[in-house]
Amino acid sequence: GNNPIGYKLISIEKGSIYEKLGLKQGDTIKSINGKSVITPQDAMELTNLMKTADKIEIELVRNGSTQKMIYQIK
Repeated sequence: GNNPIGYKLISIEKGSIYEKLGLKQGDTIKSINGKSVITPQDAMELTNLMKTADKIEIELVRNGSTQKMIYQIK
């Protein structure tokens, strides 16, 4: 079978990493810093990146269209 790539955000908790990054319920995260997101664990990698990376680039699908979001982390 062909597993769809991406992690769909079914519900976003207040104060969660996803909310802080401006992600919305129903968004599908396709890749983080160029790495395909396939499992929920892949999506959780965002939490680690917030602590270690200078920049996070998220490719996501919102309302059927693919978008790229880039965050600089100070």
